[in-house]
Amino acid sequence: SEGCLITMLVLVEAHLLSNTRRQKIERAHLTCQALKVTQGKEKEELIQQLGENLQTKREYDVTLHPAFLVLETFSGIILRKEQVATIALFFQAKDVQPACQMIMGAGKTTAIAPLVALLRADGKKASCIVAPKPLIKEIAAILRTLLGGAFRRSISTLSFHRSHLTEAFLQRRNTTSEAYLEALLQQLEFAKKNRDLLLITPQTRHSMISPRRARLYLTNHSTHS
Repeated sequence: SEGCLITMLVLVEAHLLSNTRRQKIERAHLTCQALKVTQGKEKEELIQQLGENLQTKREYDVTLHPAFLVLETFSGIILRKEQVATIALFFQAKDVQPACQMIMGAGKTTAIAPLVALLRADGKKASCIVAPKPLIKEIAAILRTLLGGAFRRSISTLSFHRSHLTEAFLQRRNTTSEAYLEALLQQLEFAKKNRDLLLITPQTRHSMISPRRARLYLTNHSTHS
C-alpha cells in the first residue's frame, strides 16, 4: 500500500543517514590514529583535515535529493556546498548547457559527473559523459563502482568515427554501413530506455555531430540563397 511504501522510504532514509554519520566518525578516527605517528607539516595538514571533516554538514535536503544521499553512502563522502551548487547549475539552466571549470580534486569524476549523468537519464534521452580517450577505462571503472553498485545502472562505452563507414573498415567487420549504424542506434535506444549511461570520447561526439551540423548548414544555406 501507499502507506507501507512511505514507511519503507522513511526507514531507508534513516538508515542511510545513520550510515553517513558512522562513516564520518570512522574518517575522524582514522585521522586521529594517523596523527599519533606524524610530525611537522604533515601533522598540521591532518589536523586541518580533521577539523574540516568534523565541521562538514549536509548542504541539501535529503527528501528532495535522495540520489545525493545514496551516492554519499556508497562512496563514503559528504557532498560539499560548491559541489551541490554546481550540480544544481546544470538543471537550472534548462536547455542551455553550462560550462564549469574546476580544479583537480574538486569531485568532477567521483561526485558531479555521476550525479548529473544519473539524473539526466530520464528515459527520454540518452545520458552521456564525455571523457578523454586515455581516461575512458579509469572513469568507466569509477562510474561502475558508484552507479552500478548504488543505483544498478549499467555503464557502456560507445565508439564511432566517420572512418568506420569506409568500405575497408566495414569489410574487416564483415558488415554493411546500414547494419553498423543500426547497431549504434540500438545501443543508444537501449541506454535511453533503461536509463543507463554512455561514456564517449570527444572524437566520437564530434564525429556524430559534425554530419548533422553540415546538413543543417546546407539546408539553411539553400533556403536563404
